[in-house]
Amino acid sequence: MAAKKKLDELSDGELADRFGEIDVKRDKLVDELKPLKEEFERRKLDFAKGEKWKLTKDVQPITRFDTKAAKTALGKDAAKYEKPGTRTEWVVRPVEAP
Repeated sequence: MAAKKKLDELSDGELADRFGEIDVKRDKLVDELKPLKEEFERRKLDFAKGEKWKLTKDVQPITRFDTKAAKTALGKDAAKYEKPGTRTEWVVRPVEAP
């Protein structure tokens, strides 16, 4: 089975398939966590301890820079402060059957 092979032994196609399989599992797990988080919130819990796991809610304040407001305030001068960069995003889709 491809999952037992070392990653460097996988073909490009096998690597894509393994990536897709894990991505689907992750999405399902995230979907399963959502109602649990909502219930934790509904009960107004900050801490809960079971036999195997304990869960602590940790809310941390953050400050975000409002780039839209800064660009509006700076107008055309905003371009002087822009820095090009890249962002990598993996798009995973099932192969369509012929």
